[in-house]
Amino acid sequence: MSQHAVTVLGLVRGEDLGTTLPHEHLLCDLGCRYSPADDEKSLGPQPLLADRWRLLRRPAGYRANLDGTSVESAIAEAQLFRQAGGATIVDLTPLGLSPDVEGLKRIAHATGLNIIASTGYYVDAALPQWVRSASVDQLADRLVEDVRMGGAEGIRRGAIGEIGIEGPTQLELRCVQAAARAQARTGAPVFLHVVSGIFPQYRDSTEDIIKLYAREGGDLRRLVLCHQDGSGDDQAYQESVLKRGIWMEYDTFGSEGVFAFGDAYIQLPTDTQRIREVAALVSAGFASRLLISQDICYQTAKCSWGGWGFIHLLESLKPRFIAAGVSAAAFQSLMRDNPRELFSFA
Repeated sequence: MSQHAVTVLGLVRGEDLGTTLPHEHLLCDLGCRYSPADDEKSLGPQPLLADRWRLLRRPAGYRANLDGTSVESAIAEAQLFRQAGGATIVDLTPLGLSPDVEGLKRIAHATGLNIIASTGYYVDAALPQWVRSASVDQLADRLVEDVRMGGAEGIRRGAIGEIGIEGPTQLELRCVQAAARAQARTGAPVFLHVVSGIFPQYRDSTEDIIKLYAREGGDLRRLVLCHQDGSGDDQAYQESVLKRGIWMEYDTFGSEGVFAFGDAYIQLPTDTQRIREVAALVSAGFASRLLISQDICYQTAKCSWGGWGFIHLLESLKPRFIAAGVSAAAFQSLMRDNPRELFSFA
């Protein structure tokens, strides 16, 4: 019997997922990152193109750049992906980033795309009081209910995550425990928001988190480490992850500026670096454990705001992957076969 993926419109056969973006944010509010810029009041609700440089310089300094809750805007952007040959978008917007599964259902109806919603808990600072006072089992029960029954909305989630870990704080570790327990009960994939890709100093704590997840019963072959762009400077780290069957996700293609991390802005890798690292991993025999996506969350990433949009990998980067030694067949596997294996669990 074929395994199915869980979309907001129901079960879909894994082989029908087609070209898939496994880590995006069709609808989200990144307000937990907000740190007002001095000149914010001089910008309108959607800044002019001439103002784009300000948002790129300090992306979390402008509230308008963090508010991605418009269903109409998401439909327009997702339609472009559909027109480019895309078939499935996974929205990894957890509690703390204003998830909207009913809005995702509207997007699926309007575009004809398969939309997979997720359930999870973002970083400590973004989470409400009830999460702080809940037990690990209570947190896990909430995740299981969302995957199996669709929670209060009756719309099933097809992934767990992204589980936010940046401390890690004790609350974030409890959320990892809950995600692992929920994974064991549902079979759904788990996505961990970790910063070990661009920050080597976090790789030891990421290893501790992986061990915690495994101790709680989570299946390593259903575990995804997000934001691993830039980790190619440490081959031993990458192999230690991949040889255990853990998925390594390069998911910020198109973002070559800065990332708001606390009070600091961190330089992200370039697409050239990302492609080079993915090509090296494909050449080393790890193609079947890699995922690629764009993690669109800032509004400046959208086509309507002058960004690359959801079509970047298909429209701009595919020839560059091929030029770097990743065959067209291997690129297709990264975008079709690997997501199909990961999300087909029902």
